[in-house]
Amino acid sequence: MGLLSCAVNPEVVWLEGEVAHSEVRSIHVLGQELDRAWDRRDAQAFASQFIEQGSFQFPNGRRLEGKAQIQSHYAEVAFPSFERDLVHQTTPMRIQLVNPTTAIGDGIVHFVHSEAVQAEDRLHLTLRVTSVVVKRHSEWKIAAVRLMAWEPD
Repeated sequence: MGLLSCAVNPEVVWLEGEVAHSEVRSIHVLGQELDRAWDRRDAQAFASQFIEQGSFQFPNGRRLEGKAQIQSHYAEVAFPSFERDLVHQTTPMRIQLVNPTTAIGDGIVHFVHSEAVQAEDRLHLTLRVTSVVVKRHSEWKIAAVRLMAWEPD
């Protein structure tokens, strides 16, 4: 999930002022790195955005536990099965800074065919995402990702 990686100004809760904006920008960078790793089909770079005990849950309830399992799944199962032109685009909707080292982010992930000629052929799948990120050694990492079916309002 490339968690939190676009130009939208998500709602920020708990911290105020420049500190909050700096932390949100750092979380956006984490999300952008996740999106780029997904688009390159780089399982190692994708998994490196998680803490060692990180978890990833799919809409069907299947869970991956730990960075090693996340990397293995994406290297051996997920990335080889995706069409090459499919890209990962994440739109953050809300970031809640719970404390100085923990944040919760909600957003939407679009899987888009980048080479589709017709606009109606571009969108492949849309999912809701909720992520918990933690700051370790001055760096934000993903602790948990939950993907859910998306139902527009």
